[in-house]
Amino acid sequence: MVEAVWTALEGVKDPEIPVISVVEMGMIAGVSADGAKVQVQVTPTFVGCPALDLIRAGIETAVLAVPGVTEAAVSFVFDPPWSSSRITPAGQAKLATFG
Repeated sequence: MVEAVWTALEGVKDPEIPVISVVEMGMIAGVSADGAKVQVQVTPTFVGCPALDLIRAGIETAVLAVPGVTEAAVSFVFDPPWSSSRITPAGQAKLATFG
């Protein structure tokens, strides 16, 4: 189930940079499942990010769409802090074309 959740998260776009997913941005710190309940830990790109509610909603929607998932909990973690080194190579390529 965890692998299916990771796949679903690939479809959750960063609201501020819609060409890249939260996975490609390196914002997903972890995914765990306890039966049908899934927990996603997210590292925001910065503490005061105004898009946190949109990101949470997008993640919850994507996770709940995974067959067998009945509950999705999203928590934000700040340690270690996000850095641009967490962006995947695919994400870097998309950012380069985005400008």
